Amino acid sequence: NKPYAIWVEKRAPPRKPSYGVKGVCKRFVIWYLSTSKKERWMLAEEYPKHYLRGIFDSEGSVIVQESYSSNAPKLDCRLALYNTDLELLRFVQRLLSKLGYRSKIYKVYDAVGYAKFPEGCFPRRKAEYVLTIMKREDVKRFANEIGFTIRRKQERLQRYVTLYETYGAGIR
Repeated sequence: NKPYAIWVEKRAPPRKPSYGVKGVCKRFVIWYLSTSKKERWMLAEEYPKHYLRGIFDSEGSVIVQESYSSNAPKLDCRLALYNTDLELLRFVQRLLSKLGYRSKIYKVYDAVGYAKFPEGCFPRRKAEYVLTIMKREDVKRFANEIGFTIRRKQERLQRYVTLYETYGAGIR
């Protein structure tokens, strides 16, 4: 029923498994392979909310956690987009900024050391970065204006927004 299929290729250590998405819409795959990154980004600028929803669906996370401020617990939520392509994250940040969202990019890991996966530890080959949206008002706007098509991510985000609107940031 879906225009894509997800596959996993298990490989012998020290190589980590390879994950991929196989497009089954031939016209889309031909178009995608025949265009440059710049051309695809120009299209993304025409439809920024759709592009952002897609990239956050594939690479993004909703992180809800309890934190402490002045010894009082509070509920925090941030949207995180992890990737090794810093140019891509800067492009996403520009799209978010044009829509009025505040975001920051941080370096998470250098291209040294090992990454832990359920399948084992594997050497890092690239630096990893994260783009975060942390301001509560921006997180709430994202939930209402962009959101996720992946149900579990949207439900987690919506639960946070509902809790925040009902109880505020404080946890008792």
